[in-house]
Amino acid sequence: ERFGVTIHRWADLDLKDDFDGAAALTANLDLVISPAMSAGELAGALGVPVWRFGARDWTQLGTGARPWFPTMRLFQPNPGEGLEVTLTRMAAELRRTASRRPPGQRPAAQQPDPAGTAKPDGDADRQMAEAVALYRTGAAEAAEVLVRQLLDRQPDHPVALHLGGVLAKRRGSLEEAQVLLTRASAADPQNASAHAALCEVQQGLGQFDAADRSSRACISLQPETVGHWVNRTALLRRIGQVEAARSAVTHALRLRPDLAPAHGHFAELATSPGDSVKAHQIAVSLTPAAADVLSNLGSALHKLLRFDEAARLLEHATRCDPGLAIAWTNRGNALEALGKVAEAEACHRTAIDLAPSLADAHGNLAYLLKQHGRQEEALAAFDAALEADPKHAQARYNRSLLLLETGTLRSGWADHEWRFATPQFRDQRRRLTMRAWRGENIAGRRLLVWREQGVGDELLFASCYEEAMRRAGRLVIECDRRLVPLFARSFPAADVRPETADPRDADLHIAAGSLSRLLRADLKRFPARPSWLVPDPKLVERWGERLGGLAAGAQG
Repeated sequence: ERFGVTIHRWADLDLKDDFDGAAALTANLDLVISPAMSAGELAGALGVPVWRFGARDWTQLGTGARPWFPTMRLFQPNPGEGLEVTLTRMAAELRRTASRRPPGQRPAAQQPDPAGTAKPDGDADRQMAEAVALYRTGAAEAAEVLVRQLLDRQPDHPVALHLGGVLAKRRGSLEEAQVLLTRASAADPQNASAHAALCEVQQGLGQFDAADRSSRACISLQPETVGHWVNRTALLRRIGQVEAARSAVTHALRLRPDLAPAHGHFAELATSPGDSVKAHQIAVSLTPAAADVLSNLGSALHKLLRFDEAARLLEHATRCDPGLAIAWTNRGNALEALGKVAEAEACHRTAIDLAPSLADAHGNLAYLLKQHGRQEEALAAFDAALEADPKHAQARYNRSLLLLETGTLRSGWADHEWRFATPQFRDQRRRLTMRAWRGENIAGRRLLVWREQGVGDELLFASCYEEAMRRAGRLVIECDRRLVPLFARSFPAADVRPETADPRDADLHIAAGSLSRLLRADLKRFPARPSWLVPDPKLVERWGERLGGLAAGAQG
């Protein structure tokens, strides 16, 4: 007994592993009270009344309820209130409900709110040398005048094309830089530096396949140049080729074991946060005053929830280089985790002032604003992040949660599709040989729906399975092994099984969390049915008898 409540546990029921048994037990209850966890989702999916307590979240979809679960009621703190106020309110409501409800009658459900270069010669040689000298001393405009004059006379001059491309890139004219550097690489295919510069420009233009080819050209021409391997690592990380990136940075460290940037990449590619911190610490030991290296270690410590250490290190990074924007926004993240919200916001805004095109800074500020209820400001900051980098997956995913939270479903679900490009979901993404379903007619086709995230999420996403079965000729459901019996009984027309390594028995596939984009585009498309899961009738009867015995004992 705790807090005046008798707690019952049964040795023959593992609530974390036996979901069929848990479902049968739950189906006999009059009310489930739960925070945001799978027990509440299971009860809601079974149609059992649920009181869920905690903060608002995106699954409310702009309403005062959770449209997925018609039998769920929410108890949430008002702004400025602590959770204890919410729990006190729940206790009072529970007393009122118990006093006025006839035995056996369940509490009413809450209804959803409606609401090396080639050598020139002669005059060209002298003019090119002068242009290079001007460029190296920072006189970029004067250098570009000479380069243009030379290209007017010799349009295929490889060094002039190369320097012209570098100068165009410097002033932000990426399309012009691409043209010049492509011509430079064609005029002198052995110029690895031109290929490297072209690779950078192609990445800036989002032409990652072309950038990969340019990167390979650099490596083949100068395989012992460690900088090419480090740059290739960065490219491979950016396009999500994690294993190839690990191979590239490992090669770089073989060439230069003391190269701090390579250790930094190695840390970002580590398979555990602890290994990441160790690699970043090596990088810091090699360059103890390098603000970017200090910032990377601070960010890694933040991921290990070592917020005090992270904040101290990031403060040191901003002192070492007050102009390093990424260090300021990383410092803001650490300060927010320590509850220093005003200081954190100031750090993010400093980062934005220093680097207005730094998407991370806008995205981090947006997340802070979102977490503290400043929704309009947060949306503007997310938009700024995505204007700076339209492919910033974390900002797009975080914006999706804000859009869904405010009821902007179509745009929210579209952004939600970026989740698998974020660090927290990247490992869950499945690359299957079959085509993804995008909402077209699939009558007569076999559709595979595969699991993602946690068990509670699977239970919520399963609310779409009945409709998916009606759309497809046959539905194949891959779920957590613990849910197989429950799902097989609930969706008897589907093939239900645990996750398989390489499924090939379907025509199309879709992640469970992506069904909502196609089937729940607005609140009107949420069915009014009270439940979608069916517990085992024999187990329900058995648990009814056991619970009835408890009630009889209490009355006696």
